[in-house]
Amino acid sequence: MLGKAIAIATAALAGSAASAAGATTVPVIHCPTTYGVSQPPPRLPGRLSVSAGASAVTGLDAYSNGALFLLAPAGLRCHALVGADGGASIVITAGSTTHVREPAVTAYFADTPGTAGSLACPLFPSAAQQLSGQPCPRSKPAGESTYSPGQGSLYFTDPPHVHGDGAPSGGADPAHGAIAFVAATKGLNGFAFVATCTLPAREHGRCATILRDALTRIPANV
Repeated sequence: MLGKAIAIATAALAGSAASAAGATTVPVIHCPTTYGVSQPPPRLPGRLSVSAGASAVTGLDAYSNGALFLLAPAGLRCHALVGADGGASIVITAGSTTHVREPAVTAYFADTPGTAGSLACPLFPSAAQQLSGQPCPRSKPAGESTYSPGQGSLYFTDPPHVHGDGAPSGGADPAHGAIAFVAATKGLNGFAFVATCTLPAREHGRCATILRDALTRIPANV
C-alpha cells in the first residue's frame, strides 16, 4: 500500500513542481533509505513546490525517501526508512542519524493500528484502544504544551530540557512538533504521523513553516 502511495505522491509532486507557475520551490534531497522490502528507489522531482513565501523557505531543502517529504535546513545529513509494515521515517540532523541530537528535524508515519496507537497515545488517549490492552508506552510530560488547529491534529512544544513527544527533545533547544492521528475502524487501518523540529529558539518561525508543510504531506492523505 505504501509503495503505491510513493508512486502516486512522487508523480503528483513532480507534476505540481513543474506546473505551478510562480510557486515557491526548494531543492529535493534524496535521503539514503533502508527498505523493509526490496524495491527500486523512487524517482523524485528535482524541486518541490511549497505553499509559503520565498523568505520563509530561504535556506530550506526538502528531504525525501519517496514516501515522506520533509523541509529542513540545507546542508544537513539524513537517513530514511520505508518499512515492510507500511511505516516510514526520516531523520535529518547535523550529526549522527542513529543517535539523533539537536539540531534535527524528524518525521515518523505508521499505518498499522498497533504501531500508530503507540505513536499517538501520549497526545490522543483514544489511540490506546489500539494497543490490545497494553498501556501506552509513554505519557505526556507536565512541561509539554499543546495546541489543536483542528480535529485530528495537534501542535506541541517541549521546552528546553523537557523530554516529551519530540524526537529529539530534552536538550538545550525547544522541540516543536505536529502530530496527526486517525483511529482504526472496521475496514480502515487509520494512521499516526508526527514531525519534530528541534532548532535554536531563534528559529521558531522556521520550525513553524516546516511543521505546517509536513502536515500537508502525510502519505495517507494522498
